[in-house]
Amino acid sequence: MVERYSDRIKVWQMWNEPNGTGFWMPKPSPKEYCSLLVAGAEAAKTADPKCWIVGCNTAHVDLPFIRGVFEEGGYEYSDIISVHPYPYPHTPETTDLLDDLSKLAALCAEFGGVKPVWITEVGYATHRRTRRIGGVVVRRNADADLSVGVGKWDSAKTFLVRLSRRR
Repeated sequence: MVERYSDRIKVWQMWNEPNGTGFWMPKPSPKEYCSLLVAGAEAAKTADPKCWIVGCNTAHVDLPFIRGVFEEGGYEYSDIISVHPYPYPHTPETTDLLDDLSKLAALCAEFGGVKPVWITEVGYATHRRTRRIGGVVVRRNADADLSVGVGKWDSAKTFLVRLSRRR
């Protein structure tokens, strides 16, 4: 896949939220995830040496899980570290996201230096059924981004995804 799309896609995420049982069964394991990350990164870099590998991709800023991945060797195979700092059951503006990201930067520094950190998912939880999921949630997510200082973290792009209800 990487070889086929190397002229159009330069960034590859290795799995989604491997620290949660919803995506990694039967039980999340930094060691097992690291094995997948290494195999995927090596294959991707063989097909396209200029591609970037996005590693960790954790639900929340799960420092113990990320540390475990790094201790298994995953730091060296990640060009970018991704987190999904959903604060459920809290709201984004009531958490200390900047502190969590600072701790993540310090953890990266322990293993060789700060790497780019991408927040590839964030916001109010939408997994519970609600009739107000559309514009209200998008607006509150945007307000929350501003309240935690997303602009201070060199956020190059913000994408708004249209949410729709199943009928």
